Amino acid sequence: MSIDKLQAGHLRQKLLSTWEIQKLAEMSRRGGEVDMHPTQYTPDTIRRIDQMVEKGLVVIVDPASRGRITLPLAGNVGRITARCGSRISLLMTDEGRAIQASLDMTVKATG
Repeated sequence: MSIDKLQAGHLRQKLLSTWEIQKLAEMSRRGGEVDMHPTQYTPDTIRRIDQMVEKGLVVIVDPASRGRITLPLAGNVGRITARCGSRISLLMTDEGRAIQASLDMTVKATG
């Protein structure tokens, strides 16, 4: 099985970093959702998560209300944790799932 040109172009268009690919794979293994404790993350990790949100790969939600958090994590961790508590959830979007499926196909085609 080979990856078609449309899928390959879609993957190139997103310009995924190795970290983003690894995070999507981890999230996929865990059902598309992972809990986060943003006060325990480095500024670099927070920046990377914000980039995934900007690319439409994931959304951040309050696990209690399931409401979407629209503020970027960078510069807003205190505000977000005051409102939602110390734990928030990172969810794969349909776009993130589609990209992960394309990555899985690529691995199968080359593996």
